[in-house]
Amino acid sequence: MTEEQDGAAGIRGLYDTRTGREGRYAVLRDPATGLLATRPAPDPAEMAALHAGYRPFAAAEGTAYRRLREGLFRSPLYRLWLALDGDPSFHGTTFEGRVIDLGCGDGRLLDRLARAGVMAEGIEQVPESVRAARTRGLTVHEAGLEDFAPAEPFDAAVAANVLEHCTDPAAALAAARRVLRPGGQLRISCPNAGGFYARLFGRAWINWHVLYHLWHFTARDLERLLREAGFTDIAIRTETPALWLAQSIVVWLRARPGRPTRALRNLLAMAPLTLLLRCLFFPLLWLADRAGCGDCLIATARRA
Repeated sequence: MTEEQDGAAGIRGLYDTRTGREGRYAVLRDPATGLLATRPAPDPAEMAALHAGYRPFAAAEGTAYRRLREGLFRSPLYRLWLALDGDPSFHGTTFEGRVIDLGCGDGRLLDRLARAGVMAEGIEQVPESVRAARTRGLTVHEAGLEDFAPAEPFDAAVAANVLEHCTDPAAALAAARRVLRPGGQLRISCPNAGGFYARLFGRAWINWHVLYHLWHFTARDLERLLREAGFTDIAIRTETPALWLAQSIVVWLRARPGRPTRALRNLLAMAPLTLLLRCLFFPLLWLADRAGCGDCLIATARRA
C-alpha cells in the first residue's frame, strides 16, 4: 500500500455532515504523533458538550423505538445479521473471564454479556449514558480511561469505536494496557481512514465525522500505536457494515453545510437501503474486506 493509499495525504474542506454545526475542517497528518488528526480540534470542554448533546436518539428510555430496538438486538435475526454484515461492536464475540468495556455508552454490549453470564463492567464519561446503563442494573464507572483504577486487572478489554474520540490515543492505549492482566486481550474497532470507501466517498465519507472524531486511523498507524503501547500478537482485519456504506451514500446525496442530515435518522429510509446494499453488493464488500480495504478496522492484541 502506498503512502497516498494509506490515507496519509489527508483531506480538506470537511464540514459536520450529521448535526450541521458550522465550520470547515481538515484531516491532516499531525507532526507530533504521525497520526491523521481533525484540525482545528475542539478543546476538551467543547468535546464534552458535543458528546453529551449527541447521545443517540435511540437511547431515550421508555420509547416505542427503544423497545423495538432492544427486542431486535436480542433476537436470533440480529445474530444472523452480525454473521452476514460484520460485528464492529463485538456483540457476537465470545468472551471469557472478566471484561471491561472502554466507552460503554448506554451499556448495550454489557447487557448482552451479562445475559450470557460474563462478568463485565464499563467505563463511560457521558453522565446521561452512565445513568441509562445503571438503570439496567449494569456496573458502569463514570470516569476517563486514564483515571480508572480497578481493584484487580481484567482478562479482556473492548474499545468499540472509541479510540477516534480520545484526546490522546497513545495515552488511552497505555491505560488500556494498565487495566489488563499480563496476556489479557484487547479488542478495538475504529473507522479505516486508509480504506477503499474513504477514498471512494472523499468528503462525503461518513466516518470523518468532524468534530466528534479527533483522530483517523489506518491499519499501519493502529498497529504502530498498539506496539508502542506494549501490545503483542496484533492482528488487524477489516469489515464493512452496510449501514456505514448507506450513511456515506446518504451524505453524498443529501448533506449540505450548516444543515443537519435528517435522513440519517430516518429508520424507514435507512433500514431498507442498508439491507439492499448488503444483498446487492455482498461479493464486492467481502472482497474489499479480504483485501484489508474495508470501512472498519478490527484489531486484536494482547498485553505483553
